[in-house]
Amino acid sequence: MSKVLVTGGGGFIGSHIVDKLLSIGYEVVVIDCQKEIPTNLKHNLENKNFTYIPGDVTNKKFLEKVISKDYEIIYHLAAIVGVRNYVEHPLRTIDVNVIGTRNIIDIALKNDIKILFASTSEIFGKNPNVPWDEDADRVLGSTKVHRWTYSTSKALCEHMLFAVYDRYGLPIVIVRYFNVYGPRQKPIFVIPSMIKRVLNGQNPIVFDNGEQTRSPTYIEDAVEGTILATTKKVAEGEAFNIGSTFEMKIKEIAELIIRLAGMEGKLYPEFRESNKVYKSYEDLKRRVPKVEKAKKLLDWEAKTTPEEGIKKTIEWYKKHPEYFNSI
Repeated sequence: MSKVLVTGGGGFIGSHIVDKLLSIGYEVVVIDCQKEIPTNLKHNLENKNFTYIPGDVTNKKFLEKVISKDYEIIYHLAAIVGVRNYVEHPLRTIDVNVIGTRNIIDIALKNDIKILFASTSEIFGKNPNVPWDEDADRVLGSTKVHRWTYSTSKALCEHMLFAVYDRYGLPIVIVRYFNVYGPRQKPIFVIPSMIKRVLNGQNPIVFDNGEQTRSPTYIEDAVEGTILATTKKVAEGEAFNIGSTFEMKIKEIAELIIRLAGMEGKLYPEFRESNKVYKSYEDLKRRVPKVEKAKKLLDWEAKTTPEEGIKKTIEWYKKHPEYFNSI
């Protein structure tokens, strides 16, 4: 049985990856900053192949005690995520994302462990030439704008990973997620925040004019692409866009949620100015991936339509209203 480590495994995407890895026979150890086992992982407590270790990836001495040559792969998802978090805590974002990743790289090099790094579509910034392939240019705003700390920190991590692959041959794979959503996601993100409001009889909030577009990617598709990226030799040393090509306007997403929740004619998108809610923030007009590389090398593409995925997500939250109340 292969043993793998998942950092940030208590989070939304991380916990789903943990579930999938356990289901296909891996022994999984999770490192997460939460002292108590996260709600997202409690259902795995009785699984003999699951271990949870609380800890901070910025603490190198801690990581050195935990990580050994026994591990086949490190799925490195530990990071500061969410617009509110990296706008309000830019220094913490940089520290966790960059220092944590550098620590993981150093220890993986010492023990010859493959790294799967969870990156982001934010890498591309506001490059207007959409859709983006994996080698598209990065176009960012001023360094005074805190929202770019997340993009920049993740890009620096990618630079480090490509460097150790080229210099030392350490097997690495990078996946860049595009607007992943689904059950267990905190309502600080676009789709679950809208679902929360709609299920509570409130209008979903849409920033600015709602004309900006995203590519909603259902969690099951994202997890499948992530696992495939670690199982194919041809993926080593490469980055992959893991996202759907179902481009939608934000206001269309809000309208779809209203309809699927059975609130059509009762609720409507409520528009607010982003610069009055977030300080030091710039939004993106379009965010759409090219996925030909993932299709060719991983035999992967996102197949779940926004209607299918959002319907599943709404039904899950209806059965778990306590999740919203606990945030």
